[in-house]
Amino acid sequence: PDGGGTDLATVLKDFLSELKSEESALQLLLGMLKNTDELDSEWLHDALYDTNEQNRQQNDELVVEILCTRTRKQLRELQVSYKKRYNKDVVRDVRLRYKRDSNLVKMCESLLDGHRDENVLQTPDVAELTEDVKFISSALQQNKLSSTTLCELGHKLTLRSWRHIHDLCAVYAQLTGYSLQTSLQRKLSATPLPSNLAMVAIVEVSRSIHFYFAQRLSRILMSAKSSVHTQMLHRILLSRCEIDLGAIVDLFQSKPQLCEHKTLKQWITQRIAHKKQPMHLRIVLYLCGLPQSDADDVKVYGNVFGSSSSSDDDEKQVYYVRDYEQHVGSVTGVEDAAFKADLDVQSVMNWIHPIQDGQATKEEQKKLKDKLAKLLCNRNARQREHIAKVFRSRHKHAIVDYLRVILKKGSTLQICAWLLQSITGAVVSQVSQLIDAKDVGGLIDVLCTHDPDQLRDIRVAYQQRYGSDLMQELEETCTR
Repeated sequence: PDGGGTDLATVLKDFLSELKSEESALQLLLGMLKNTDELDSEWLHDALYDTNEQNRQQNDELVVEILCTRTRKQLRELQVSYKKRYNKDVVRDVRLRYKRDSNLVKMCESLLDGHRDENVLQTPDVAELTEDVKFISSALQQNKLSSTTLCELGHKLTLRSWRHIHDLCAVYAQLTGYSLQTSLQRKLSATPLPSNLAMVAIVEVSRSIHFYFAQRLSRILMSAKSSVHTQMLHRILLSRCEIDLGAIVDLFQSKPQLCEHKTLKQWITQRIAHKKQPMHLRIVLYLCGLPQSDADDVKVYGNVFGSSSSSDDDEKQVYYVRDYEQHVGSVTGVEDAAFKADLDVQSVMNWIHPIQDGQATKEEQKKLKDKLAKLLCNRNARQREHIAKVFRSRHKHAIVDYLRVILKKGSTLQICAWLLQSITGAVVSQVSQLIDAKDVGGLIDVLCTHDPDQLRDIRVAYQQRYGSDLMQELEETCTR
């Protein structure tokens, strides 16, 4: 029993009772309990064996999304899970499903067999890059692409590394004045085969996997089919990690063509709330790192030093800096994120000042440190990055350096220092640990989720922190 006299069995009974009336919330919670390879195999199997012609387009898009956005290791795990669960071979099922699209079958076979070069830190071969640009430029100038040309194009896009395709897009844009994605879409739109969708998807992912999913999120939220919208929204939420979701949310809210000048919270609330699914709405907002209520958006715990109330009452002492609803109606997603980070910085300063001035007792200092750690733990990586940027702009130095001076030592300082690392810094720390553990599979998982620009930043940051070249370290680790 808790302090209010309610036992756990009663709480669980009420929770399960509420879940029975919310099928979407139940499906999302069950999905959160599964590994990504289990989810991918389940989604892929359902798409390949769905005979409803009305669902053909969305099933084709699902197959393309899974096969074109996963790493080699993820695709290997998917095939193992698929075989274990359904006692069937993924490659065989793809062949059976897409008998009339031989190009897609060949692309899928290449991807599932692990033929893509994933040496993402190596600079692409200039001669090979030049040859590919010439081939694609020449092909797209033809009035109609032959099946042989399409197969060769699909082969190159599934074989080359993401870094190679990224640089290929840049060179193509310099030569022609058009993006490769736009050129492909114009040329292939007349024949909307799944293989054509796959080629466009690979180019989009090579430029930015986060923007690729931000575009899909925009299409989902503006779709007229609510059931399709729910399934696809769940797929993004369950297949992307916290850092990826933070980047996707930021991109969605910063691009007017994607968000139409609304915040993601406004879109999600509009699509889910009218169905009277409060639990589903809460879970989706939580996974997106969005506030659960308008009060949460602007809640800043005040300076409770000297208060005679209990700790529970302290948690309830909040003040509102400005009218949030009025504010949200006139800002973009990026400005909104900065606004929330500014409120968090004010909270941090309210809690740190009594410790800095030496006015707080040891017990009061402990409470204030707990509040600081709790705030940072309740923010996702992208939100903590905003907090660090706002703090530096307002106080002209890094928040971690400031906390080291005030807190000096202790577990709270260690937690804060770790949480307030930049995303690049956090990846560098993780890569260093994986190199020490000689975990090649883990290194592939980490490095293949970042685009070429991010990888360059990681390499520079690694050199600055450890004084050695990351590429050399990786080559030695893989050799050992």
